[in-house]
Amino acid sequence: MDVALNELIARQQPSFFIAHYAAGRALATQGKRFLDSPTRDAASLISTIDALPQALEPSTRFDVIGDMIDRVADALERTIAALRQRGDAEIKTFLDNVVDWEIALFAHREQPAAAFAEREARPPAITADTLLNYLCGRFPAWTGLEVTSFRPLIGGFSKATLLFETNDNVNGPQALVARVAPLHNFLNFESYELDREYGVIRYAFEAGLPIAEPILLEDDPAKLGSRFLISRMALGRTIGTVKAVAEPLSDEMVAEIARVLARIHNLPIDSDNALVRRSHLPRWLTPDLRTNTAMLIEDWRQEVGRSKIDPSPSVTRALTWLADNIPHVQGKPSLLHGDFGVHNFLIDNGRITALLDWEVSRAGDPADDITYFMMGSGDLFREEDLLRHYVAAGGAPIDRYRLRYFDVYQCMKMIVACLAALSQVERWESVGITHAVFGLRYLTFSAKRMNALIDAAEAARPRT
Repeated sequence: MDVALNELIARQQPSFFIAHYAAGRALATQGKRFLDSPTRDAASLISTIDALPQALEPSTRFDVIGDMIDRVADALERTIAALRQRGDAEIKTFLDNVVDWEIALFAHREQPAAAFAEREARPPAITADTLLNYLCGRFPAWTGLEVTSFRPLIGGFSKATLLFETNDNVNGPQALVARVAPLHNFLNFESYELDREYGVIRYAFEAGLPIAEPILLEDDPAKLGSRFLISRMALGRTIGTVKAVAEPLSDEMVAEIARVLARIHNLPIDSDNALVRRSHLPRWLTPDLRTNTAMLIEDWRQEVGRSKIDPSPSVTRALTWLADNIPHVQGKPSLLHGDFGVHNFLIDNGRITALLDWEVSRAGDPADDITYFMMGSGDLFREEDLLRHYVAAGGAPIDRYRLRYFDVYQCMKMIVACLAALSQVERWESVGITHAVFGLRYLTFSAKRMNALIDAAEAARPRT
Protein backbone atom coordinates (compact mmCIF):
# COMPACT_ATOMS: atom_id res chain seq x y z
CA MET A 1 0.00 0.00 0.00
CA ASP A 2 2.81 2.41 0.88
CA VAL A 3 4.43 1.69 -2.48
CA ALA A 4 1.23 2.56 -4.34
CA LEU A 5 0.52 5.70 -2.33
CA ASN A 6 4.10 6.84 -2.85
CA GLU A 7 3.40 6.88 -6.58
CA LEU A 8 0.72 9.51 -5.98
CA ILE A 9 3.11 11.64 -3.92
CA ALA A 10 5.83 11.32 -6.56
CA ARG A 11 3.51 12.85 -9.14
CA GLN A 12 3.44 16.02 -7.08
CA GLN A 13 7.24 16.22 -7.29
CA PRO A 14 7.92 16.31 -11.04
CA SER A 15 11.67 17.07 -11.10
CA PHE A 16 12.69 13.44 -11.54
CA PHE A 17 10.18 12.89 -14.34
CA ILE A 18 11.31 16.01 -16.23
CA ALA A 19 14.92 14.81 -16.04
CA HIS A 20 13.83 11.32 -17.05
CA TYR A 21 12.12 12.72 -20.13
CA ALA A 22 15.31 14.58 -21.09
CA ALA A 23 17.40 11.43 -20.73
CA GLY A 24 14.94 9.46 -22.85
CA ARG A 25 14.88 12.09 -25.56
CA ALA A 26 18.68 12.05 -25.67
CA LEU A 27 18.59 8.27 -26.16
CA ALA A 28 15.99 8.60 -28.90
CA THR A 29 18.19 11.15 -30.67
CA GLN A 30 21.13 8.78 -30.37
CA GLY A 31 19.01 5.99 -31.80
CA LYS A 32 18.31 8.02 -34.94
CA ARG A 33 21.89 7.43 -36.03
CA PHE A 34 21.22 3.71 -36.36
CA LEU A 35 18.11 4.12 -38.49
CA ASP A 36 19.89 4.06 -41.81
CA SER A 37 17.09 2.34 -43.73
CA PRO A 38 15.38 4.52 -46.35
CA THR A 39 11.99 2.96 -45.63
CA ARG A 40 8.92 5.02 -44.87
CA ASP A 41 8.76 3.58 -41.35
CA ALA A 42 12.29 4.81 -40.56
CA ALA A 43 11.49 8.26 -41.94
CA SER A 44 8.31 8.42 -39.87
CA LEU A 45 10.18 7.41 -36.72
CA ILE A 46 12.90 10.00 -37.27
CA SER A 47 10.20 12.62 -37.77
CA THR A 48 8.54 11.55 -34.51
CA ILE A 49 11.82 11.86 -32.60
CA ASP A 50 12.59 15.26 -34.10
CA ALA A 51 9.15 16.51 -33.03
CA LEU A 52 9.81 15.76 -29.34
CA PRO A 53 10.41 18.93 -27.29
CA GLN A 54 14.03 19.47 -26.30
CA ALA A 55 13.08 19.94 -22.64
CA LEU A 56 10.09 20.31 -20.34
CA GLU A 57 9.53 23.31 -18.09
CA PRO A 58 9.42 22.80 -14.27
CA SER A 59 5.86 24.14 -14.29
CA THR A 60 4.61 21.45 -16.70
CA ARG A 61 1.60 19.57 -15.36
CA PHE A 62 2.22 15.94 -14.47
CA ASP A 63 -0.32 14.61 -16.96
CA VAL A 64 1.60 16.38 -19.74
CA ILE A 65 4.93 15.07 -18.41
CA GLY A 66 3.53 11.55 -18.29
CA ASP A 67 2.27 11.85 -21.85
CA MET A 68 5.66 13.08 -23.07
CA ILE A 69 7.46 10.22 -21.33
CA ASP A 70 5.06 7.84 -23.06
CA ARG A 71 5.89 9.45 -26.41
CA VAL A 72 9.61 9.00 -25.78
CA ALA A 73 9.05 5.40 -24.70
CA ASP A 74 7.04 4.77 -27.86
CA ALA A 75 9.86 6.19 -30.02
CA LEU A 76 12.43 4.05 -28.21
CA GLU A 77 10.22 0.99 -28.50
CA ARG A 78 9.89 1.50 -32.26
CA THR A 79 13.63 2.06 -32.56
CA ILE A 80 14.37 -1.22 -30.78
CA ALA A 81 11.96 -3.06 -33.07
CA ALA A 82 13.66 -1.52 -36.12
CA LEU A 83 17.09 -2.66 -34.90
CA ARG A 84 16.16 -6.27 -34.11
CA GLN A 85 18.42 -7.70 -36.83
CA ARG A 86 21.44 -5.60 -35.86
CA GLY A 87 23.91 -7.30 -33.56
CA ASP A 88 27.01 -5.09 -33.41
CA ALA A 89 28.47 -3.89 -30.12
CA GLU A 90 27.35 -0.27 -30.50
CA ILE A 91 23.75 -1.35 -31.00
CA LYS A 92 24.01 -3.70 -28.02
CA THR A 93 25.20 -0.83 -25.79
CA PHE A 94 22.35 1.36 -27.02
CA LEU A 95 19.76 -1.35 -26.27
CA ASP A 96 21.20 -1.86 -22.78
CA ASN A 97 21.05 1.89 -22.11
CA VAL A 98 17.42 2.08 -23.22
CA VAL A 99 16.43 -0.72 -20.86
CA ASP A 100 18.38 0.97 -18.04
CA TRP A 101 16.49 4.20 -18.76
CA GLU A 102 13.18 2.43 -18.23
CA ILE A 103 14.44 0.64 -15.12
CA ALA A 104 15.28 4.04 -13.61
CA LEU A 105 11.60 4.96 -13.83
CA PHE A 106 10.53 1.67 -12.26
CA ALA A 107 13.05 2.08 -9.42
CA HIS A 108 11.96 5.65 -8.72
CA ARG A 109 8.38 4.48 -8.34
CA GLU A 110 9.52 1.90 -5.81
CA GLN A 111 11.08 4.41 -3.42
CA PRO A 112 9.72 3.80 0.10
CA ALA A 113 7.05 6.20 1.26
CA ALA A 114 6.51 7.66 4.70
CA ALA A 115 4.12 5.84 7.00
CA PHE A 116 0.50 5.93 5.91
CA ALA A 117 -2.68 5.02 7.71
CA GLU A 118 -3.51 1.36 7.29
CA ARG A 119 -6.32 0.41 4.97
CA GLU A 120 -8.38 -2.72 5.42
CA ALA A 121 -8.51 -5.13 2.51
CA ARG A 122 -12.01 -5.66 1.17
CA PRO A 123 -13.16 -9.20 1.95
CA PRO A 124 -15.00 -11.24 -0.67
CA ALA A 125 -18.76 -10.78 -0.87
CA ILE A 126 -19.30 -14.36 0.34
CA THR A 127 -20.00 -14.57 4.08
CA ALA A 128 -20.25 -17.49 6.50
CA ASP A 129 -24.05 -17.29 6.41
CA THR A 130 -24.38 -17.14 2.63
CA LEU A 131 -21.88 -19.98 2.27
CA LEU A 132 -23.79 -22.12 4.78
CA ASN A 133 -27.08 -21.55 2.93
CA TYR A 134 -25.41 -22.48 -0.35
CA LEU A 135 -23.86 -25.70 1.02
CA CYS A 136 -27.17 -26.76 2.59
CA GLY A 137 -28.82 -26.42 -0.81
CA ARG A 138 -25.97 -28.13 -2.67
CA PHE A 139 -25.63 -31.06 -0.22
CA PRO A 140 -29.05 -31.65 1.38
CA ALA A 141 -27.88 -35.06 2.65
CA TRP A 142 -25.36 -33.33 4.93
CA THR A 143 -27.83 -33.03 7.78
CA GLY A 144 -26.96 -30.87 10.77
CA LEU A 145 -24.51 -28.88 8.66
CA GLU A 146 -22.90 -25.85 10.27
CA VAL A 147 -19.96 -23.58 9.42
CA THR A 148 -17.81 -23.64 12.55
CA SER A 149 -15.12 -21.20 11.40
CA PHE A 150 -14.74 -18.76 8.50
CA ARG A 151 -11.74 -16.61 7.65
CA PRO A 152 -10.86 -14.66 4.48
CA LEU A 153 -7.16 -15.11 3.73
CA ILE A 154 -5.58 -11.73 2.98
CA GLY A 155 -2.83 -11.57 0.38
CA GLY A 156 -4.17 -13.37 -2.67
CA PHE A 157 -3.71 -11.56 -5.97
CA SER A 158 -5.85 -13.08 -8.68
CA LYS A 159 -8.38 -14.96 -6.58
CA ALA A 160 -9.72 -14.38 -3.07
CA THR A 161 -9.21 -17.30 -0.68
CA LEU A 162 -11.58 -18.32 2.12
CA LEU A 163 -10.57 -20.78 4.83
CA PHE A 164 -13.52 -22.40 6.60
CA GLU A 165 -14.48 -25.45 8.61
CA THR A 166 -17.78 -27.32 8.64
CA ASN A 167 -19.39 -30.06 10.69
CA ASP A 168 -22.32 -32.30 9.74
CA ASN A 169 -23.83 -35.66 10.61
CA VAL A 170 -22.46 -37.41 7.50
CA ASN A 171 -18.87 -36.18 7.16
CA GLY A 172 -18.11 -34.92 10.63
CA PRO A 173 -15.58 -32.04 10.80
CA GLN A 174 -14.12 -30.86 7.48
CA ALA A 175 -11.46 -28.22 6.81
CA LEU A 176 -12.08 -26.61 3.41
CA VAL A 177 -10.77 -23.84 1.15
CA ALA A 178 -12.79 -21.75 -1.30
CA ARG A 179 -11.07 -19.84 -4.09
CA VAL A 180 -13.26 -17.09 -5.44
CA ALA A 181 -12.83 -15.86 -9.02
CA PRO A 182 -12.09 -12.15 -9.56
CA LEU A 183 -14.33 -9.87 -11.59
CA HIS A 184 -11.66 -9.58 -14.28
CA ASN A 185 -9.35 -12.07 -15.96
CA PHE A 186 -5.88 -10.76 -15.21
CA LEU A 187 -3.67 -11.10 -18.32
CA ASN A 188 -6.42 -13.02 -20.15
CA PHE A 189 -5.04 -16.41 -19.13
CA GLU A 190 -7.26 -19.23 -20.41
CA SER A 191 -6.98 -21.13 -17.15
CA TYR A 192 -8.31 -18.19 -15.15
CA GLU A 193 -11.68 -19.58 -16.19
CA LEU A 194 -12.52 -21.72 -13.19
CA ASP A 195 -14.03 -24.59 -15.14
CA ARG A 196 -10.79 -24.95 -17.11
CA GLU A 197 -8.59 -24.72 -14.04
CA TYR A 198 -10.83 -27.22 -12.27
CA GLY A 199 -10.32 -29.67 -15.14
CA VAL A 200 -6.53 -29.47 -14.76
CA ILE A 201 -6.63 -29.73 -10.96
CA ARG A 202 -8.98 -32.71 -10.99
CA TYR A 203 -6.93 -34.44 -13.69
CA ALA A 204 -3.67 -33.90 -11.77
CA PHE A 205 -5.28 -35.02 -8.49
CA GLU A 206 -6.63 -38.23 -10.02
CA ALA A 207 -3.20 -38.90 -11.53
CA GLY A 208 -1.66 -38.84 -8.05
CA LEU A 209 0.09 -35.47 -7.96
CA PRO A 210 0.12 -33.76 -4.52
CA ILE A 211 -3.08 -31.72 -4.94
CA ALA A 212 -5.63 -30.70 -2.34
CA GLU A 213 -8.70 -32.70 -3.39
CA PRO A 214 -11.12 -30.51 -5.37
CA ILE A 215 -14.69 -31.34 -4.35
CA LEU A 216 -16.89 -28.65 -5.86
CA LEU A 217 -17.00 -26.15 -8.72
CA GLU A 218 -19.64 -23.45 -8.78
CA ASP A 219 -19.51 -21.77 -12.16
CA ASP A 220 -22.76 -19.81 -11.80
CA PRO A 221 -22.03 -16.37 -10.28
CA ALA A 222 -25.72 -15.89 -9.58
CA LYS A 223 -25.56 -18.39 -6.70
CA LEU A 224 -23.29 -16.36 -4.37
CA GLY A 225 -22.28 -13.36 -6.46
CA SER A 226 -19.03 -14.98 -7.63
CA ARG A 227 -17.78 -18.15 -9.24
CA PHE A 228 -15.68 -20.32 -6.93
CA LEU A 229 -14.22 -23.76 -6.33
CA ILE A 230 -13.86 -25.62 -3.05
CA SER A 231 -11.09 -28.05 -2.11
CA ARG A 232 -10.14 -29.91 1.03
CA MET A 233 -7.53 -28.14 3.11
CA ALA A 234 -4.08 -29.75 2.95
CA LEU A 235 -1.58 -29.82 5.77
CA GLY A 236 1.53 -27.68 5.46
CA ARG A 237 2.83 -24.16 5.09
CA THR A 238 4.39 -21.95 2.46
CA ILE A 239 7.98 -20.81 2.98
CA GLY A 240 8.27 -17.63 0.93
CA THR A 241 6.95 -15.38 -1.81
CA VAL A 242 7.32 -15.16 -5.58
CA LYS A 243 10.34 -12.93 -4.94
CA ALA A 244 12.27 -14.85 -2.27
CA VAL A 245 12.44 -17.93 -0.05
CA ALA A 246 11.95 -17.16 3.63
CA GLU A 247 14.20 -19.90 5.02
CA PRO A 248 17.13 -22.09 3.89
CA LEU A 249 16.43 -25.04 1.60
CA SER A 250 18.31 -28.22 2.50
CA ASP A 251 19.58 -30.52 -0.23
CA GLU A 252 16.83 -32.96 0.79
CA MET A 253 14.20 -30.25 0.25
CA VAL A 254 15.70 -29.32 -3.13
CA ALA A 255 15.52 -33.02 -4.07
CA GLU A 256 11.86 -33.14 -3.02
CA ILE A 257 11.07 -30.07 -5.12
CA ALA A 258 12.89 -31.61 -8.11
CA ARG A 259 10.97 -34.89 -7.69
CA VAL A 260 7.64 -33.08 -7.75
CA LEU A 261 8.66 -31.04 -10.80
CA ALA A 262 9.66 -34.25 -12.60
CA ARG A 263 6.33 -35.84 -11.69
CA ILE A 264 4.42 -32.86 -13.11
CA HIS A 265 6.43 -32.82 -16.34
CA ASN A 266 6.24 -36.62 -16.82
CA LEU A 267 2.48 -36.83 -16.32
CA PRO A 268 1.02 -37.87 -19.69
CA ILE A 269 -1.63 -35.48 -21.00
CA ASP A 270 -4.39 -37.68 -22.36
CA SER A 271 -6.13 -35.55 -24.98
CA ASP A 272 -9.09 -37.97 -24.96
CA ASN A 273 -9.67 -37.59 -21.22
CA ALA A 274 -12.87 -35.67 -20.42
CA LEU A 275 -11.11 -33.51 -17.81
CA VAL A 276 -8.34 -32.59 -20.28
CA ARG A 277 -10.90 -31.75 -22.97
CA ARG A 278 -12.69 -29.57 -20.42
CA SER A 279 -9.46 -27.69 -19.71
CA HIS A 280 -7.35 -25.27 -21.75
CA LEU A 281 -4.53 -27.80 -22.29
CA PRO A 282 -5.47 -29.11 -25.76
CA ARG A 283 -4.56 -25.80 -27.43
CA TRP A 284 -0.97 -26.18 -26.18
CA LEU A 285 -0.45 -29.76 -27.37
CA THR A 286 1.64 -28.73 -30.36
CA PRO A 287 3.71 -31.23 -32.39
CA ASP A 288 7.02 -30.02 -30.93
CA LEU A 289 8.47 -27.65 -28.34
CA ARG A 290 9.80 -25.10 -30.82
CA THR A 291 6.30 -24.54 -32.22
CA ASN A 292 4.95 -24.37 -28.68
CA THR A 293 7.46 -21.71 -27.59
CA ALA A 294 6.85 -19.63 -30.72
CA MET A 295 3.13 -19.75 -29.95
CA LEU A 296 3.82 -18.72 -26.36
CA ILE A 297 5.86 -15.65 -27.33
CA GLU A 298 3.26 -14.57 -29.87
CA ASP A 299 0.59 -14.95 -27.19
CA TRP A 300 2.50 -12.55 -24.93
CA ARG A 301 3.02 -10.11 -27.79
CA GLN A 302 -0.73 -10.01 -28.28
CA GLU A 303 -1.26 -9.67 -24.53
CA VAL A 304 0.60 -6.35 -24.58
CA GLY A 305 -2.18 -5.02 -26.80
CA ARG A 306 -5.01 -6.73 -24.93
CA SER A 307 -3.86 -5.29 -21.61
CA LYS A 308 -3.40 -1.80 -23.08
CA ILE A 309 -0.07 -1.27 -21.35
CA ASP A 310 1.95 1.87 -21.91
CA PRO A 311 4.79 1.74 -24.46
CA SER A 312 7.73 -0.18 -22.99
CA PRO A 313 11.10 -0.44 -24.75
CA SER A 314 12.10 -3.18 -22.30
CA VAL A 315 9.13 -5.34 -23.25
CA THR A 316 9.71 -4.81 -26.96
CA ARG A 317 13.37 -5.69 -26.66
CA ALA A 318 12.59 -8.87 -24.74
CA LEU A 319 9.80 -9.98 -27.09
CA THR A 320 11.84 -9.39 -30.25
CA TRP A 321 14.85 -11.20 -28.79
CA LEU A 322 12.70 -14.13 -27.64
CA ALA A 323 10.97 -14.42 -31.02
CA ASP A 324 14.30 -14.39 -32.87
CA ASN A 325 16.14 -16.87 -30.63
CA ILE A 326 13.78 -19.78 -29.89
CA PRO A 327 15.79 -22.87 -28.88
CA HIS A 328 15.98 -25.80 -31.29
CA VAL A 329 14.88 -28.67 -29.07
CA GLN A 330 13.40 -32.13 -29.55
CA GLY A 331 10.42 -33.42 -27.64
CA LYS A 332 6.75 -32.67 -27.12
CA PRO A 333 5.10 -30.30 -24.62
CA SER A 334 4.85 -31.36 -20.97
CA LEU A 335 2.31 -30.39 -18.34
CA LEU A 336 3.51 -27.18 -16.65
CA HIS A 337 2.30 -25.66 -13.39
CA GLY A 338 3.18 -22.18 -14.70
CA ASP A 339 3.56 -20.55 -11.27
CA PHE A 340 5.75 -23.10 -9.51
CA GLY A 341 7.35 -21.45 -6.50
CA VAL A 342 7.57 -21.69 -2.73
CA HIS A 343 4.53 -19.39 -2.53
CA ASN A 344 2.44 -21.99 -4.34
CA PHE A 345 3.16 -25.26 -2.58
CA LEU A 346 2.68 -26.43 0.98
CA ILE A 347 5.41 -28.28 2.89
CA ASP A 348 4.93 -30.58 5.87
CA ASN A 349 7.68 -32.74 7.41
CA GLY A 350 9.97 -32.18 4.47
CA ARG A 351 7.43 -33.20 1.84
CA ILE A 352 5.33 -31.17 -0.60
CA THR A 353 1.76 -31.88 0.42
CA ALA A 354 -0.13 -29.68 -2.04
CA LEU A 355 0.49 -27.73 -5.23
CA LEU A 356 -1.65 -24.61 -5.24
CA ASP A 357 -2.94 -22.15 -7.86
CA TRP A 358 -2.95 -23.85 -11.26
CA GLU A 359 -4.50 -20.83 -12.94
CA VAL A 360 -1.56 -20.21 -15.32
CA SER A 361 -0.89 -23.87 -16.11
CA ARG A 362 -0.35 -24.99 -19.71
CA ALA A 363 1.63 -27.51 -21.75
CA GLY A 364 5.10 -26.46 -22.83
CA ASP A 365 8.85 -26.63 -22.21
CA PRO A 366 9.79 -27.86 -18.71
CA ALA A 367 12.54 -25.21 -18.70
CA ASP A 368 9.73 -22.68 -18.14
CA ASP A 369 8.78 -24.14 -14.72
CA ILE A 370 12.39 -24.64 -13.66
CA THR A 371 13.58 -21.12 -14.47
CA TYR A 372 10.50 -19.58 -12.88
CA PHE A 373 11.24 -21.46 -9.67
CA MET A 374 14.90 -20.46 -9.77
CA MET A 375 13.96 -16.79 -10.30
CA GLY A 376 12.62 -16.52 -6.75
CA SER A 377 14.73 -19.17 -5.05
CA GLY A 378 18.09 -19.44 -6.75
CA ASP A 379 20.23 -17.64 -4.18
CA LEU A 380 19.80 -20.46 -1.66
CA PHE A 381 21.04 -23.40 -3.71
CA ARG A 382 22.84 -24.17 -6.95
CA GLU A 383 20.91 -24.63 -10.17
CA GLU A 384 23.02 -27.68 -11.02
CA ASP A 385 21.88 -29.37 -7.79
CA LEU A 386 18.21 -28.88 -8.69
CA LEU A 387 18.85 -30.22 -12.20
CA ARG A 388 20.84 -33.18 -10.88
CA HIS A 389 17.94 -34.19 -8.62
CA TYR A 390 15.46 -33.48 -11.43
CA VAL A 391 17.19 -35.85 -13.88
CA ALA A 392 17.62 -38.48 -11.14
CA ALA A 393 13.85 -38.32 -10.58
CA GLY A 394 13.17 -38.99 -14.26
CA GLY A 395 13.12 -35.47 -15.67
CA ALA A 396 14.65 -35.05 -19.13
CA PRO A 397 18.01 -33.21 -19.26
CA ILE A 398 17.72 -29.52 -20.18
CA ASP A 399 20.61 -27.74 -21.85
CA ARG A 400 22.00 -24.46 -20.57
CA TYR A 401 20.77 -22.34 -23.46
CA ARG A 402 17.11 -23.36 -22.90
CA LEU A 403 17.43 -22.36 -19.25
CA ARG A 404 18.96 -18.99 -20.05
CA TYR A 405 16.38 -18.39 -22.81
CA PHE A 406 13.53 -18.93 -20.36
CA ASP A 407 15.27 -16.66 -17.83
CA VAL A 408 14.71 -13.85 -20.35
CA TYR A 409 11.14 -15.05 -20.83
CA GLN A 410 10.43 -14.92 -17.07
CA CYS A 411 11.79 -11.38 -16.95
CA MET A 412 9.57 -10.27 -19.85
CA LYS A 413 6.52 -11.99 -18.36
CA MET A 414 6.88 -10.22 -15.01
CA ILE A 415 7.35 -6.80 -16.60
CA VAL A 416 4.23 -7.25 -18.76
CA ALA A 417 2.26 -8.49 -15.74
CA CYS A 418 3.31 -5.47 -13.66
CA LEU A 419 2.52 -2.97 -16.40
CA ALA A 420 -0.82 -4.68 -17.04
CA ALA A 421 -1.69 -4.46 -13.35
CA LEU A 422 -0.95 -0.73 -13.32
CA SER A 423 -3.01 -0.24 -16.47
CA GLN A 424 -5.94 -2.03 -14.88
CA VAL A 425 -5.77 0.19 -11.80
CA GLU A 426 -6.53 3.13 -14.08
CA ARG A 427 -9.20 1.38 -16.20
CA TRP A 428 -11.19 -0.82 -13.81
CA GLU A 429 -13.03 0.52 -10.79
CA SER A 430 -13.21 -2.97 -9.30
CA VAL A 431 -9.40 -3.31 -9.16
CA GLY A 432 -7.99 -2.45 -5.75
CA ILE A 433 -4.70 -1.60 -4.12
CA THR A 434 -3.33 -5.13 -4.61
CA HIS A 435 -2.86 -4.57 -8.33
CA ALA A 436 -1.09 -1.26 -7.73
CA VAL A 437 1.27 -2.74 -5.16
CA PHE A 438 2.08 -5.72 -7.39
CA GLY A 439 2.64 -3.51 -10.42
CA LEU A 440 4.98 -1.13 -8.63
CA ARG A 441 6.84 -3.52 -6.37
CA TYR A 442 7.99 -6.11 -8.89
CA LEU A 443 8.84 -3.89 -11.88
CA THR A 444 12.36 -3.02 -10.78
CA PHE A 445 13.01 -6.53 -9.46
CA SER A 446 12.29 -7.88 -12.95
CA ALA A 447 13.46 -5.20 -15.36
CA LYS A 448 16.86 -4.53 -13.81
CA ARG A 449 17.90 -8.09 -14.68
CA MET A 450 17.01 -8.03 -18.36
CA ASN A 451 20.27 -6.84 -19.91
CA ALA A 452 22.32 -9.34 -17.92
CA LEU A 453 19.91 -12.18 -18.71
CA ILE A 454 20.08 -11.55 -22.45
CA ASP A 455 23.87 -11.43 -22.21
CA ALA A 456 23.90 -14.76 -20.33
CA ALA A 457 21.59 -16.36 -22.90
CA GLU A 458 23.74 -15.12 -25.79
CA ALA A 459 26.81 -16.57 -24.08
CA ALA A 460 25.08 -19.94 -23.59
CA ARG A 461 23.92 -20.22 -27.22
CA PRO A 462 25.28 -23.36 -28.92
CA ARG A 463 27.95 -22.49 -31.46
CA THR A 464 27.50 -24.03 -34.90
